[in-house]
Amino acid sequence: MPAPAPVSIDGQYRGIARLVRANVSGCPRSGPRIVTVTNDSLSLTYRGPTVSYSLIGMVGPDGSIHGGDGRGTVDGQITGRHMDLTVSSAFCEVRYALERM
Repeated sequence: MPAPAPVSIDGQYRGIARLVRANVSGCPRSGPRIVTVTNDSLSLTYRGPTVSYSLIGMVGPDGSIHGGDGRGTVDGQITGRHMDLTVSSAFCEVRYALERM
């Protein structure tokens, strides 16, 4: 059964990111994060001690999130005011649990 569509997609989501896989020392650390969704597009800064770049994901009408840039991928789901998000690369994987502000 598909997840219900989000109440409102656009806005800022605040929560915690947890590093769940690290094959190198330069992966982003666990901690608080803010992710922004505007016009069905999600943007976040993927930042570690030695690397920082922006990632973009598209939000579908069912709240599904998919994107990537060749260095990393963004996959997740918005359900109501909650967002679950996984950002991964060949070296790192970070999972986000966020609530709409």
